[in-house]
Amino acid sequence: MGNGRWSAGSSGRNSRRSLETSLVWVRAVAAMFVLLSVGFVLLGSGSRRYTQKALAPTPASPIPTSSRSSLHSKPDARTLLGQLPLIFEPNQGQADPKVKFLAHGAGYSLFLDATEAVLAMPTAHSTQGQSERFVRMTLVGANPAAATAGTDPLPGESNYLIGNDSHQWHRGIPQFAGVHYHGIYPGIDLVFYGNQGHLEYDFQVAPGADPSRAELQFDGATKLALDGGGDLILTGRTSAGKDKDDSGVRLQAPHVYQRDGNRHQPVAGRFVLRAANRVGFEIGSYDRTRELIIDPVLDFSTYFGGSGVETSPSVAVDGAGNIYLMGSTTSPQNSFTAFGKTTQTSIPSTLQIATTGTSHIFVAKINPLQPPSVVYETFLGGNGTDTSVGVGVDSGGNAYLVGNTTSTNFPTSPSNVLGYQTAPAAKGTQCASVTCTSVFVSVLNPLGSGLNYSSYLSGNGNDQASGMTVDLNQDVFVTGTTSSNNTPANNTAFPATLLPIPYQASPAPGSSIQFFVTKVSTTIPNVGGVAYSTYFGGGTPVGAVVTGGGIAVDATGNIYFSGTTNFYNSGAGQYGDSGQSEDFPILNAYQPCLDTIPPVILGNSNPCNAPAAPYPTDAFVAKLNPNAPAGAQLLFSTYFGGTSSDSSSASGIAAQFTLMSGMSRCGLRL
Repeated sequence: MGNGRWSAGSSGRNSRRSLETSLVWVRAVAAMFVLLSVGFVLLGSGSRRYTQKALAPTPASPIPTSSRSSLHSKPDARTLLGQLPLIFEPNQGQADPKVKFLAHGAGYSLFLDATEAVLAMPTAHSTQGQSERFVRMTLVGANPAAATAGTDPLPGESNYLIGNDSHQWHRGIPQFAGVHYHGIYPGIDLVFYGNQGHLEYDFQVAPGADPSRAELQFDGATKLALDGGGDLILTGRTSAGKDKDDSGVRLQAPHVYQRDGNRHQPVAGRFVLRAANRVGFEIGSYDRTRELIIDPVLDFSTYFGGSGVETSPSVAVDGAGNIYLMGSTTSPQNSFTAFGKTTQTSIPSTLQIATTGTSHIFVAKINPLQPPSVVYETFLGGNGTDTSVGVGVDSGGNAYLVGNTTSTNFPTSPSNVLGYQTAPAAKGTQCASVTCTSVFVSVLNPLGSGLNYSSYLSGNGNDQASGMTVDLNQDVFVTGTTSSNNTPANNTAFPATLLPIPYQASPAPGSSIQFFVTKVSTTIPNVGGVAYSTYFGGGTPVGAVVTGGGIAVDATGNIYFSGTTNFYNSGAGQYGDSGQSEDFPILNAYQPCLDTIPPVILGNSNPCNAPAAPYPTDAFVAKLNPNAPAGAQLLFSTYFGGTSSDSSSASGIAAQFTLMSGMSRCGLRL
């Protein structure tokens, strides 16, 4: 077998309340299983291949040991726990009926059903009755009727004596060291096994079977990305009635091989990102007359935070594999995971974060090499509420941060810090009855100890970023929404620049809110640092839905961005472009009309009928060339949706294709 694995500290999203209910009482006896298994190891009993694999060195657990030891001392408890085989139980009523097998590790539980694996563990600050943290891995297109069986029986039994009604107890449940799914895909088996520190799994591809059928989906992942070494980085969600996200998960590039006697013969293979948070495998040439093993390795994950609440996290990875985690926090600095063990910097130095106060920004650089370590923690904020949107990193280790703030003194003003605005713009009547925010763009130096760049992006209304990305030239691209109506001027470059001339220099007539797209050159000071900025939107209907999405940039500087809206386009002009200022910009569209089935052939004129009020929403995606003349900047813009409400939350670029993710209340037509 290989050594593909999930570490015990990984995190994810609870999307099945019944599993959460099961955890409340199955965890009550998990400690008993561990103690029984320790006794099993002390007595010298062993078990075939799974136990033999478990004897490999593993990272130390947090269990304390005596500082005085000798060669004749009893085995170290933390070493024993790391060597124990993971105990799998068939579900005999001790869990949700959909669960086929479950397992208890040191600080986590695992639930296996027909086509999914759900890993659950306490949150960083949980106490009895509080939330659990979940990671869900779905086998896309798998056979739900695949035969599932425990393998390598263990000598122990599990007993659940919960409550005072003995009729509800579950006793004498057998234990196994592994679970085998036979025919989970045509010609492909899946095996779960492991030890207390790691859940391990292999895809076993029979001769002649197609390995590309194996596909994973990580539900709740807010972002999937491949780093330079082919490792998969994802962020998951946690739930306690509310979603909150505060951790990162790394899967190493898959180890793919064929057996040649006792030797493993390597085969080229890598992860391939697909739509809808899915990941497949691309396999090189191999001997199709022999079995192939695909062994993805999840070698690092952890919760991260302090004694308050950490929300809205984003993750980036540099070329050396370091993880950069950014989020919003109400945790005091001295309550964070690595306080006293790493460099902490507060900007400004007087920043105080309290669990009863407003949220501020935290950034952590994490080295995932074993043992993992926090390189630095940095906290930023002002006198208001500061929330995170996204983080990027360049080859020099500079971290690029984008967020939203109500602070009037967000750190921007030191003389050695570049920036466009050192204070937010004066807010207008748009903010008379609401608390308006401004956008911030900041760049941390490689040590996390100071700012290379920091600026507001602020107009006279409510400005909210929703997505960001970074190119290779230290430029930051931001999209979001704005109720500002500033006119471009020599000293006003947001929401629209005077020069270069933007695609849309002012809000569409009749609209109180628009999208914006902005490019910030972080090496240029003052107003020149805003290299391009434009409004983007329509004017009908009044009070339209305008929700920002994601943004991406290609190698030539073209900008791709998405969002959600019910702005209407009449579709009367060439290829969907009506040329009317109150219409939502549509050009060369796949779907030129809101909430309407796309035409088979897009003609020079595609008149659109307005949907019944209230207008439903559709996702949209657009492509801009900021370097082109104003009239030629829009290259592509289309609605994307069904015959009900649809939305987009993110976008990306793969080769020559635009990728967009979101939600739909109906079936999309593809």
